[in-house]
Amino acid sequence: MRIGFSNNPQSGLSKLITRFTASEWSHTFLVREYISQINDYRITEATGSGVQNQLWSKYLDGKHGYIVFEVLDTDYDISAIQKLMYTEYGYIQLVGIALAKLFRS
Repeated sequence: MRIGFSNNPQSGLSKLITRFTASEWSHTFLVREYISQINDYRITEATGSGVQNQLWSKYLDGKHGYIVFEVLDTDYDISAIQKLMYTEYGYIQLVGIALAKLFRS
């Protein structure tokens, strides 16, 4: 399994997240499996409409920056992730992150 981090400098939301988290990356995803029939990888990520499976090729559009790391400990249970499939993303959490960042001393 691999974990990926990405950003989209053209996205206002991505800019806000990187600004308030002081990170280069605004998004994470798991690279799950290679699909030989379409020469692409299946990834699992949180989207605006919830945790979903997508294709890796969406990050190869020239708009996204990304980095991917191999996870060495492959003895894990992803059932918790699968339970979150299609759960809507809580954008209100971004406000909480921003407020916490602003008021930390």
